[in-house]
Amino acid sequence: YAKEYGVSQFLVLFIAEKESRFNTLAINPKSGAGGIFQWLKSSWNYFCEGDRFNAEDNIRCAVKTLSEPDGIRHWTADKNMRRWLIQENLIICFEGKNNCELK
Repeated sequence: YAKEYGVSQFLVLFIAEKESRFNTLAINPKSGAGGIFQWLKSSWNYFCEGDRFNAEDNIRCAVKTLSEPDGIRHWTADKNMRRWLIQENLIICFEGKNNCELK
């Protein structure tokens, strides 16, 4: 999907590894986010189709979301993810909460 949507494969793999270690059934006990890219139920219902615990559906939706102008913000809302993405030189952030974009 990365090639199809013009998204960096490294970025996609990096986020998936950090979010779930590629575990399709991963669930965050605090937020309830689930699947490879850790979708909240409400976000999944708004942005995605299918089953968030189905690897194919989860990856397709994540990559499609990343291809959109502000798509990275879905993941940069988390301060740890934001820090990791900055350290890997994948995003640049500006003043203001979660005001980041892909490099």
